[in-house]
Amino acid sequence: ATGMSNGGSMCFRLACELSGKVRAVAAVVAANSVLLTEQCRPSRPVSVMIINGTEDPVAPYNGGEVKLFGKARGRIESADDTAAFWARVNGCTGERMTTDLPDSDPGDRTRVRRYAYGPGTGGARVVLYRVEGGGHAWPGGISYLSPLLIGRTSRDMNACDVIWNFFSEIR
Repeated sequence: ATGMSNGGSMCFRLACELSGKVRAVAAVVAANSVLLTEQCRPSRPVSVMIINGTEDPVAPYNGGEVKLFGKARGRIESADDTAAFWARVNGCTGERMTTDLPDSDPGDRTRVRRYAYGPGTGGARVVLYRVEGGGHAWPGGISYLSPLLIGRTSRDMNACDVIWNFFSEIR
């Protein structure tokens, strides 16, 4: 399953509540809600990919209150804490591997850093893409609103391709 924003949050919930039916999820500009983290007890490991921008005005990278048009929508964990949670739940051991992606479009004023955990129990993996300077946007996608409202869209990666590659490697 994959989704953006609320759809990404839904993916985390699916991983918690339907882990016996879901092998992997990819959430873009989303993080675990505080409540979900407290209640999540998956019956088996689920591989997780997270893609979040550090300058997201809606779902803050460092966690806190989600705000849409100035209205509070609930509290989320930071992207780093969300990845660490899934790495722990999935039994990922060893050091987190860090890779900087090429700055293929310097004009977008973003950079992408990849953090990989795992493999964990049953080969489960957790990957976090930190889009430095990125906003509430799908990397490589269409800028659906003004950057003044949602922040910058990264052109340094194509989220569709990255997610497809992640899913196709899950066994």
